[in-house]
Amino acid sequence: MIYSYYNKKYSYSEKVFMHFFSVSTRKYCFDESLHQCFLVDMPSEIALRAWEDSGRILSASELADVLRREGFTEDTVDEIREDLEEYIALSAQELNKVTTPHKLCSLELHVSHSCNLGCSYCFAGKGDYGIPQRMMSRKVAFAAVDTLVSQSCPEDQLSIVFFGGEPLLNKSLIHDTVEYVRKSYPDRSFSFSITTNGTLLDDEIVSRFVKSSFSVLVSMDGIGDRHDSTRPYKNGKGSYLDISCNIKKYCSTLPFGVRATLTKGNCDILSEYIEFIKIGFKKTYFSPVSSRSEKIMLDQCALDHIREQLEVLANMCVEELMEGKRPTFRSFWLPLAQIRNAALATVGCGAGRRFIAVTPNGDCYPCHRFVGMTAYKLGNVLTGVKTSGLSANWDKTVDKRSDCSKCWIRDYCGGGCEWEAADLNQLSDHSFFPSSCEYRRMCYEMAFDILSRLREGSNNAAS
Repeated sequence: MIYSYYNKKYSYSEKVFMHFFSVSTRKYCFDESLHQCFLVDMPSEIALRAWEDSGRILSASELADVLRREGFTEDTVDEIREDLEEYIALSAQELNKVTTPHKLCSLELHVSHSCNLGCSYCFAGKGDYGIPQRMMSRKVAFAAVDTLVSQSCPEDQLSIVFFGGEPLLNKSLIHDTVEYVRKSYPDRSFSFSITTNGTLLDDEIVSRFVKSSFSVLVSMDGIGDRHDSTRPYKNGKGSYLDISCNIKKYCSTLPFGVRATLTKGNCDILSEYIEFIKIGFKKTYFSPVSSRSEKIMLDQCALDHIREQLEVLANMCVEELMEGKRPTFRSFWLPLAQIRNAALATVGCGAGRRFIAVTPNGDCYPCHRFVGMTAYKLGNVLTGVKTSGLSANWDKTVDKRSDCSKCWIRDYCGGGCEWEAADLNQLSDHSFFPSSCEYRRMCYEMAFDILSRLREGSNNAAS
């Protein structure tokens, strides 16, 4: 197993205080009670484990005796004792608890519930979410914008995400919605983004995206045949060539991002990352597939393979940051930001709290993954939306999640994706997709390693 909590098994009721892990040859200890991560060597690890096993009651002098019995020299013992005295004296730093009030700041518009691709594992049921295919009207889109503004904080920047299906099948509505925002709410700050399969990009669309400062995220699953095997057109023809040609054509005009889904048969992150950069993508994201099918879900072998590649990508990230560049591999970005800002989370995301998804007929759900799950419906933008309607169900914070109780990153992750812990009727107390949790843990370990090496590099430069 990649992850072990110092050779000790914990029940759900027991609290994990320390997590030891390695990245390449570097060993770390994350102390949950302090929310700090420390670079450790063998003697300090032995001492910290002994301190933890004692219930944190041993003094630095007593821990020094432990090291002597282990055969370490007096010079080593004296050096470690000073570090232990400082460690034991540490008090918890002031931490920023991230709250998610019932004030909207983001809107996901499903402008199309139709799609021109037939992805093999699509959570949206080939684009239609299991409900009749239809396009969103201007009436619904404008009412959704009005709902967002009316239920937001006046000082917040608001975000509109165009989603589907394939949203560019209804490109005229995208343009009309942007114009409606500008004319109706000139005093409010808005950002616009779109998630697309990238097959329908053309000069007109790209020009409008540039004019409105759109952020564009393209969904791809690998390179060449690997992508085509899971994301073909509905007639069976591969879509990779069309997408890659579009990105190459427009990447100098628009900074495209790419999101790839990791499956058992598609987990070569490093090679795909390199190819994505060659195509012209400026940002890359990788996420584990949300599937319970053993044919494609990540197993331990795949996760081990992913970890090896994440270590290489962490090295590349350090180099980019040392050169003052913003890393193109973004799976570390949120963990890095949280750790730097000491920002903790009680919930995994703002679904149903800070953002909602709106279907073509105006029905509202916490996010796109909940669309069609009637137990989570929040109303309709034409008749009324109440984001507080799920407050009882949404009260399952990370502290009430059974599988989170023993996880060392729970205060950063906040429990992860809400949908991954949802059945048809209610939120569960555990995730149904443990591989997603494992991937997040790996990303946080890499983030701690990156920050440690950056501090080391800065100290060396200063000296």
